Amino acid sequence: MRQDNWVGLRAAGAGALTALALLLSLAAGAEAQGGFDCPVAPSGEVGCPDDPVDEGGGPPVLIAQENLWFSEPRQGGINYFVDGHRILPFEPLLGLTSSSNDLVKLQEMQWLFRYTGQTGRNAIFSVEWFAPRDLIDRNLRKTFLPLLERTEGRWNIFYDPVLASVWRGHGPGPVDFSRPVIRQMFQDDMVFLREKYFDHPNYWRIDGKPVLHVWAARELVRNADELFQSLRSSGVYICGDVFGQRGDEPPLDCRTGFTAATPDVVSQGRFQSVQDVLPSFERYFQSNGGNTDMIPAFSFQYDDVEFRTRIGTGGTSIQILAQGRQDLWDWLDLADAYSEPIDGSRYIWVGTLNGWAEATTIYPTEKGRREFWRQGQSRGVEPYHFAVLEVIQRRLYPDSPYKGPRVERLEDGAIVFRNCDFFAGFRIKVTVDGVTRPFDLNPPEGVELLDNLDWVWRPAFPYQKISIRVKNIDGKRTKKIVR
Repeated sequence: MRQDNWVGLRAAGAGALTALALLLSLAAGAEAQGGFDCPVAPSGEVGCPDDPVDEGGGPPVLIAQENLWFSEPRQGGINYFVDGHRILPFEPLLGLTSSSNDLVKLQEMQWLFRYTGQTGRNAIFSVEWFAPRDLIDRNLRKTFLPLLERTEGRWNIFYDPVLASVWRGHGPGPVDFSRPVIRQMFQDDMVFLREKYFDHPNYWRIDGKPVLHVWAARELVRNADELFQSLRSSGVYICGDVFGQRGDEPPLDCRTGFTAATPDVVSQGRFQSVQDVLPSFERYFQSNGGNTDMIPAFSFQYDDVEFRTRIGTGGTSIQILAQGRQDLWDWLDLADAYSEPIDGSRYIWVGTLNGWAEATTIYPTEKGRREFWRQGQSRGVEPYHFAVLEVIQRRLYPDSPYKGPRVERLEDGAIVFRNCDFFAGFRIKVTVDGVTRPFDLNPPEGVELLDNLDWVWRPAFPYQKISIRVKNIDGKRTKKIVR
């Protein structure tokens, strides 16, 4: 890495140069190893042996945006409300939850793994990260990562310089990387992310490099190209958002459409349907000419008008609206058709898993709520509920059908709950000495979480019979009598 690549940082002052020196030393170590925490083979190739490689012949890996900044209403942090206006268009099935609730994070992981073929190797969580650092870092370390580490699932950072700038008081709107304060913010954040996360054993890597998603990457490349190129040369694999037709793109390692609003869609009109924008996306994919630097996006609904109206700033942007399951199928079909192998695996971005104010989510929502929109008006076309996860499972993972809840008794007397949603609750009756009584199995007390995210219960008392009835949140049921 050439140190003169960083000459543009000098305008940011001594703070940025201190951060620069640290990043240079970290990057030098990474270059010597061929990548962050990934060994160099005798052939000179760099790789992480735990990363799955299927030469692109298997089903794609799903990259789902995960937000860890939700807090209980009016309890600080980043909430579901802005000035009293609820900013999520749908009621999450688990209610207005906290990102520090480990059972909520567990349920989200179980859902995503369950609908992608019962394996964490088909799922990556891209965690949106901006500020405040302590809030997201706390939720990562105390709730999210301890659960993910028990699985084969992976994760990476989705860095949002726009929100990072807003939360640090540097101003809203497009991020101007020609401003010294913004350049220093980005530099300091990259050092923080490198120190804290890139060496995590579950962190997603491509070509042995930690993958960093960057929102608004166009502004970074336009006004701070030397920062961008130096970060890439330090061993970070950068995937940014697409901006326009082929030939106008900055030099990214890969690119994707994080929302339904790209590419070249905004200029086509304010109100659109998914069927309106699919041809634009297909033209963009075709213009790639088979290059393997594109991760197609499955982001079927985007409603910035509704979001801005809710928070009182006016509907100044666009709506791209799905009208039912066929739209979901068509969009996913297009993404799947143009997903090319990168480092041996195909990827598709979906946004978002658990809620974003401007976009529908694949996170299950309450039945009977407003589901699909047309020009600012709600339409009861089809119930949303589990529809997106169901379409994903049926289209991408047909050989791994969804499995309903199951209760089993092991030889040692332990009782295993497979594919069971604890939030749905159980009806359990225990018969002891001929007397049958209801029994309250209250997680996490009394049960143990297995490494595949199933539950095991080892009753600490003698019993003649245990009757168990389970009803998952999606309505799937099972019953079991254990003697």
